[in-house]
Amino acid sequence: MKCLNDKGIPLKVQDCCVSMHV
Repeated sequence: MKCLNDKGIPLKVQDCCVSMHV
């Protein structure tokens, strides 16, 4: 699952944080 799009902008901040910190 991708956290960032091509420009480095978070697609889903909540999902991104959960995926990266858990």
